[in-house]
Amino acid sequence: MRENPPVPHRPVARCLALLIALATVPGPVAAGPARAQPAAADPDERLCAAAADLAAVATGVPRGVLQAVMLAESGRRGAASGSGWPWAVNQGGAGAYHPDRRSALAAVNAALASGVRNIDLGCFQLNWRWHGSAFDGPDAMLDPVRNAAHAARFLRALHAEFGDWQAAIGAYHSRDPDRAARYAGRVAALMAAAPAAPAAEPPPPQRQRQRGPGFPLLQGTARGPSLFAGGGDVQPLVAPARAPLLREG
Repeated sequence: MRENPPVPHRPVARCLALLIALATVPGPVAAGPARAQPAAADPDERLCAAAADLAAVATGVPRGVLQAVMLAESGRRGAASGSGWPWAVNQGGAGAYHPDRRSALAAVNAALASGVRNIDLGCFQLNWRWHGSAFDGPDAMLDPVRNAAHAARFLRALHAEFGDWQAAIGAYHSRDPDRAARYAGRVAALMAAAPAAPAAEPPPPQRQRQRGPGFPLLQGTARGPSLFAGGGDVQPLVAPARAPLLREG
């Protein structure tokens, strides 16, 4: 920090005259204390959530399931968007949130060059040892859209194997019953804490032509929106009271 230069000595009379002159000149109103502006959200924070939404539509895996698994795998505390981080890399239990794709890829390539294969990559922390063969390379595996799509297909296969989403979520993490149960409980808590989706507004009424005086055409009612898309997993947007958090459609 540079120091302020010293003020040269002036006679007392000149100083008083200067102060009087300054006091008679109108000045701007003094501003209050400066408020700290919130830091802008990193646009990369929205990549995982957007990719999860695309994967949900493409595969029929419930959106809430994918979003919660994403947060369990790569969510960052205090992130502005409440999303996962696409450049997260975990090597043998030591996780790191790299600032960008280039640095994450460099870390993965360095680990692979040293012979390490137990590496989790990206939004859904796919393990290179078990899922790497499904990708052209680590760069493709880090891609948020491809990462989310593969995770959704894997969850869909687990659901077909176990028959319900809670068991599928646990198996996504581990086949060990205790570890699977703890993980499924964590994901369920994230689903419960997620903000509710806003209710869709009904469409405006449309004018109908009349076939005679006083006999308007009967109008059908539109079906309400659904929370999950695809197959037999469609559930209503607002769940009935006391319904379990994870249930089959």
